[in-house]
Amino acid sequence: MPTHLVIFDARSLYDPGWHASRNRDDLNEVGSARCANGLVAGMLVNVLDRMAPRPTHLFVAWDGPVGKSNKPRGPKPPGFHNDKREFAAWWKLSMAGTHFTALPGTEADDLCASAAIKSVYDHTTVISADKDLHQ
Repeated sequence: MPTHLVIFDARSLYDPGWHASRNRDDLNEVGSARCANGLVAGMLVNVLDRMAPRPTHLFVAWDGPVGKSNKPRGPKPPGFHNDKREFAAWWKLSMAGTHFTALPGTEADDLCASAAIKSVYDHTTVISADKDLHQ
């Protein structure tokens, strides 16, 4: 059976979904977090279900705690980090064997690129919305 590594740039996929759901006036704080996590989880499961060959390994990259200093970003809104932890916990339970990584001072797209270049699998797919991966 051929091996297939799927690399997810979690920051580029999770952040926009979280922010989009947080702008809904019809949800309270808990409902908004569930909406964000459900939106991203549904998208990822849908993508994985449609892949051929089927993924045999998953690698999920998040931005490191500090990020790059040449891209100043403001602090994340209240609730973001807690919701992200809940989402990561769900993913670990639902997708056993997934490898998660985040390195201080490193962005998720850089981790994805490194993992793709060093991949020893028969197939490697990178899923990201980050345009930096086209460099």
